[in-house]
Amino acid sequence: VSPGGVRLGTAALTTRGLGPHHFRQIALYLHRAINLAMDIQKQCGSKLLKDFVEVAKFNEDLKILASDVEDFASQFP
Repeated sequence: VSPGGVRLGTAALTTRGLGPHHFRQIALYLHRAINLAMDIQKQCGSKLLKDFVEVAKFNEDLKILASDVEDFASQFP
């Protein structure tokens, strides 16, 4: 079964000072993550998590996304 959505704790985010423009940025990060996941799944040629993880380890775009998200999140206590 594939996941059908993402749940965000918006109350926790707004408490930390995130506003509407920050939520748009989070949506862009989620969009990038979904597209990367679909690309990685195509590359591994399997729906097995172990195969996905093996290919994801070497994906430079995923490393860049992780760094971008970490930089963004570090702005908020």
